[in-house]
Amino acid sequence: MKFGEVYSYRNAKEAKKYIGKKGMFSDSLRDILDLPAACDVLILMEIKEGETYPFAGEHKDVFQFFRPILEEDEPLMTNRQLAEWLAKGNGELSCEGGQMASSDSVYYKGEEDNSVSSTTLIRRWKDTEWVRPTKAIYEEDCK
Repeated sequence: MKFGEVYSYRNAKEAKKYIGKKGMFSDSLRDILDLPAACDVLILMEIKEGETYPFAGEHKDVFQFFRPILEEDEPLMTNRQLAEWLAKGNGELSCEGGQMASSDSVYYKGEEDNSVSSTTLIRRWKDTEWVRPTKAIYEEDCK
């Protein structure tokens, strides 16, 4: 994902252009800067200038910090979709930064509908570059 700048009470007025847009909300500056997965993702509904917690999301909860999402990542395959993609002989998988590759996938029962890990990479047999296993790739190769 691509994120915009972090807004707080100091520059809340500048964030008004993002009302109605999706963003990350947090009361922790560290989380909103370094741990986006720990933040709430909501639609910015209201900004109350001069308040310590100026940003209201769609559920009317208020937060100290807001960071707009400028570009979202494509949705990733589920564990079951990746297993099917591999079983049909489309290519191989690896883990980002890993040294090994495999042509099969293993996951726990009950986690078949969970998205694959964000560190999972795949490569079609005819390709040389590793890419994220997006649902678009699954649709192209398995439907």
